[in-house]
Formats: sequence, structure tokens, C-alpha cells
Amino acid sequence: MDDKNNKKTNPMPAPGSHCRFFLILLSGLWVSSGPVKAALNYGQPYNDIGAFKTPWGNWCFWIGWDATFSETYTPTNETYAWVVYFAPEAIYVALQSGKGLYSAVNVNVGLDYFYGALNLATTPRLSTIVLKDELRSVTISRNAFDVSGGLPGTGPFAQLSFSLSSGITFLKEKSSGNLRRGIQRGFGLSLALDLISLPLPLSVSLGIDTDPDDPPELGQFVGFYPILIWDLPENTPQNPIDLMVSKMENDTTGPPPPQPPPQPENTKKTEEFLLEVMRMIQASQSFRDFVESDSQDSAIDGLITGAQDWLDSGDTSHLNLPEVLHPPDPNSLLEMRPILAATQMAFELAYSRPTQSHTIYADCVNTIHCVKGEKCRLEVTAEEVAQLIVADPPIDPADLDGVWIGFDTTPESYITHDELEWVQIQNKKAVYEFVQNTDTPVLLGISISRYDLPQSIRSVQDKNLQLCRRYVLFDAEMTKKARAMPWIPLLLLED
Repeated sequence: MDDKNNKKTNPMPAPGSHCRFFLILLSGLWVSSGPVKAALNYGQPYNDIGAFKTPWGNWCFWIGWDATFSETYTPTNETYAWVVYFAPEAIYVALQSGKGLYSAVNVNVGLDYFYGALNLATTPRLSTIVLKDELRSVTISRNAFDVSGGLPGTGPFAQLSFSLSSGITFLKEKSSGNLRRGIQRGFGLSLALDLISLPLPLSVSLGIDTDPDDPPELGQFVGFYPILIWDLPENTPQNPIDLMVSKMENDTTGPPPPQPPPQPENTKKTEEFLLEVMRMIQASQSFRDFVESDSQDSAIDGLITGAQDWLDSGDTSHLNLPEVLHPPDPNSLLEMRPILAATQMAFELAYSRPTQSHTIYADCVNTIHCVKGEKCRLEVTAEEVAQLIVADPPIDPADLDGVWIGFDTTPESYITHDELEWVQIQNKKAVYEFVQNTDTPVLLGISISRYDLPQSIRSVQDKNLQLCRRYVLFDAEMTKKARAMPWIPLLLLED
């Protein structure tokens, strides 16, 4: 097992390390393909998804998170995104990546949590071809520099400067240059790694085609994979957000459905996470006005018109950006923080949905409470691992000492560390500690490779193990209490 030492993290990632973590997650999805309009099956990708047909046109909706990297002083960046799409027939996940022409020449990284909508006019379905080949993004970002932005950083951001950020993304037709009637709102953080000590206040990124020498995973779309087949009405007089909120409320508060097959417990947990996000979107009056506008004269429609005029001017630098297109103060968007964990939970459900002969998934989520800016402690006991190993007689937890546990690291740590932190079980427990600069909740996976299990265990159960996910909350009330009573050990309170 000593070869795990070769996987220990470095202080800073080598160029392209973000590409590796995209491929690691990609490997968690599946490569089989199915007919476009066949009955939906979990673990199978589909080339298009349905749209909600409303009195205001055909709409599709999504949430997600992404990581954007600019590793050199050339004015380009790479974005890798995990996206959850909502359609009448199902909820889907997809992996997307793209290249952009970036107005701020600096070595930097951004993490963004977003939600969006696109009106397809009379087109009944959204296809992967549209998203991969026909549309390009136009993203305007704003960074905040007040104290609440978290300057300077701690933990993985020690001796680095970062700020909270907000963004608006428009969708441009590649062939015509015209903006489609769609919008994406973003909130996250921006980190400057070199040259300029702080992220620039305003920046623009224009989606462009990839080059032959770009990484092969750039400019890809992998999906759509259904994670929850729910069969909502395709034609609806309601705002689809209201329709989906009502469905999720019924699913999460009512009795389980009477018909088989039984749903995993994590299905309900995923809907609970998504419901919190959908209620946040539902409460946005400007977003509601946009979706329900017959005359297309909403405030968001005005932004799209202004962005089109700015693009048509030929000068698309951030210096020529009209003030009306400046994104809102990031500190006004803190309500968007739950998007990250909801997206992560959707992907966890996606990985565990198909029948897999090589992996056992624990169908559970444990909640951990931690303090922003201080060490957060995650613990796995040998007893927890032993519960996933079916043996007669049961294995002795002490036999698991020396086994390596892989802890997912937080998105913040992706910037400066690897995607997994390897810790050995010692004295029947493995402990992983990390520091997070923001109070955005995160969902972290914990895994054991079957090749790291003792041969005595592999001889009776030769399977990878996926343990209970850890949902980490950075509670504001706990932060106040920790400052008032720092001697109280608040780093690990587990439900």
C-alpha cells in the first residue's frame, strides 16, 4: 500500500491537473448509448431532452457549478462544468467543457455556482448538438473586494488573494452572432495565482472553438444521463419552476410511491437539496418575469438587448462594458450557495443509479457542522467500513488498520491540491482535515478501492466501497459561537 505515498498532494497543481479531475468524474459516468426517444434507463446517455411547453414558449432549465482556469498569460481560459438539467420527463446530469477568450490576462481560477434558463421558441427538445456545437457563452464577471470577500485566504488559499464573484452569462448563436433568449446567473469566488495580486474587478470571457492542440477533454459534452424519471406534464399553463417545486415538495414530504421499483434513500435526499435551490429560483421576481413575459420586455430581456448592442459594437473588452451589464454585488447573491451541494448530490445519485457489480454504495448522507476559516474534521471509523462488508463471521474492524481511504476534497482545494486526499486507517479510524474560506455547503464522497483491501476481505467480497457522503455545513451561528468560546471543540458535530 505504500504506493499511495506517490499520490500525496503537492502545494500547487501541475498544469492540466484540473483536466485530470474532469476525467476522473467522467470515468464515474458510463459510455453506453441509447436511442433518443426510447424509454429512459438510468446509466444511459441521451442525445436530447424535452422542454416545458408553456404559453410563453418552450423552456429548459438548469443549475450547476464549474471551475474556470487560466494557467498562462495568454488571454484564454478553460471551463469545466457539472450541470443538472430539468425536463418534463426527468432530471438529468451532464458534464460540459469549453474554451474562452478572456479579457483579464492573468493566472487565475474561478469557481462558480449557477442557474439558468433557455427559451427554445417552438423547438420541442434541447439537444447535445445545440449545447456543444451551436451555442457559445458570453460571460461577464464581477469581483468584490470588501472584508466579507475573504481576503486574505486561509488553508489552501494561504498567501493567496481571492474575492467573492458574480456573473451573467448570455448564449450566442455561433453561426449568426445573435444572442438567444436565455440567461445564466452565477455566484462564486475568484482566485489570483500570479502576476496581479488580486482578481480584476471586472472581466469578460467569450466562448470560442477549441484548437487541435487543446486537451482532448476540452469542448466536450457528456450526457444527458437521467437521475430521476418523474414524468411531469410536457404542456403546462404554469411556470415550470412552480410545477417542479410542487412535485419535489410532494416527493419529499409525502409517503413513498406505491409502485416499484423502490427508490434509493439518496433519491429523496437529492430532491431535498434540489428543492432548496428551486425555491430560491422561484423567489426571484426578475427570473419569473423573464419566463412569463409574453412581450419579451422583462428586465432580463433588456439585459440581453444591451448585451447584443455591446457585442455588435465590435469592442467587447470589459473597458467598453455598459454599466447596465455589470453583474450585481456578489454579497447580494449568498442565497445561491446551496447550488453546489445540490449539484454534487445529483451527481452522486447518477453514479450509484446503474447496477454495478464492482461497487457497493452506502445509501446515506451524514451531516457535519464546521466553522468557516478553521479546520474541519471528517472521520471514518473501521466499524463504518466493516458494515459494508458482508462476511460470515463478520470481519473484525481491527483488520482494516492500514487500509487507505480516499476523501473527496472541496472545490476550493481543487485549485491547489488533488481531487482526493488519501488517509490510512490507524487505530480503527481515518481522519481528514481541511479549511474552507467560504461558507458554501459542500458534499464530499469517501471511497475505498477494492485493491487496497486485505486479501482476506477480497476473498469474500471483492468490491469497491463508497461510504456515506458527508454534507458539510459552515453554520453562521457556529462561527459566532466559536469566536466567543474558542476553547469548545466544534470541528466535528455529526448527526
